[in-house]
Amino acid sequence: MVPLPAQGHLNQLLHLSHLIASYGVPVHYAGSSSHNRQARARLHGWHHHNHDHEQTVSKIEFHDFELPKYDYEYNQSSNSSSNNDNVSVVLPTHLQALFDASTMHLREPMRRLFEQLSVKFEKVVVIHDMLMAYVVQDVKEIANVEAFAFIPFCAFTMFMDTWRFIPENLRPFDLEHGDIPECVNCVDHYEGCMTPEMFEFVVNQVKLLGFESGWLYNTSRVIEGSLYGCFEKADSNDVFAEDNGGKMKDQPQLPQGYEEKVKNKGIVVRDWAPQIEILAHKSVGGFMSHCGWNSCIESLSMGVPIVAWPMHSDQPRNAVLVTEVLKVGVVVRDWARRSELVMSNSIEKCSEKG
Repeated sequence: MVPLPAQGHLNQLLHLSHLIASYGVPVHYAGSSSHNRQARARLHGWHHHNHDHEQTVSKIEFHDFELPKYDYEYNQSSNSSSNNDNVSVVLPTHLQALFDASTMHLREPMRRLFEQLSVKFEKVVVIHDMLMAYVVQDVKEIANVEAFAFIPFCAFTMFMDTWRFIPENLRPFDLEHGDIPECVNCVDHYEGCMTPEMFEFVVNQVKLLGFESGWLYNTSRVIEGSLYGCFEKADSNDVFAEDNGGKMKDQPQLPQGYEEKVKNKGIVVRDWAPQIEILAHKSVGGFMSHCGWNSCIESLSMGVPIVAWPMHSDQPRNAVLVTEVLKVGVVVRDWARRSELVMSNSIEKCSEKG
């Protein structure tokens, strides 16, 4: 398993690792040491005191690689122009330096790991985040190693992004009514989902794909069956580091007095929370979510309707899937109006509608 070092990506491949290991298959989970630690610390949805869980964990071997320190402040300034050009982009810009560092420095240790495993085992299967294609591309040089690209986004997002770049006269089939909503033709207003630098990173990774034997989607036919039909027709590198003030880098600060004001109505949980356990609780009637694919899958699995408030990346498209296609949620703010302030009465109306 070779994940992209971002929480939503780490978690998906670690869940898949547990599933595969439960069948008695040895699993090797490889990445930077701090992000492997983050994945283990934040994994949720597995009962840690369960005997079967403990046996499954013991079958997963973690390979920790060190990343050199990268210039966090330089990365912030290097993205300043794109932030000023489009203030609506809220993709954490410090992640760019992390992704670049991972790409630059993990390829060689990964290649050595693949070679070691290829000698030890008759067959090695590498499942890698599609955005780590550069890091794992050497698998094609090793005879008994096979790669599969793991798609950490929903099939809906992948289809929309692919379809709009195919010229109409070259499209292999016509979309039938009901395949996808008409909003697929309005996809251009989703520009601004990410910084130009991040878009370039994604494009460069996708360009390298082609050596893999197949793609794995973290979804199901129950959720995205029609999309399957369409496809079948054609932060710093130590995420636990704190600054001198004892606060996590870039942690947004709540208004003064806010926690006191809401103490009898709800609670504020800082950093990480066991989201699956929360969504599974009988008192939860809805979930206001940024619509990251992890959150969408978890909310759908628990039967909890979503109040969608997308922020960046694949989230606006995921919100369309949830609200327009599956019709299990409502939108707080349409992506076309992403720069507008959301008032409390708008959230109230969404909750009542849900």
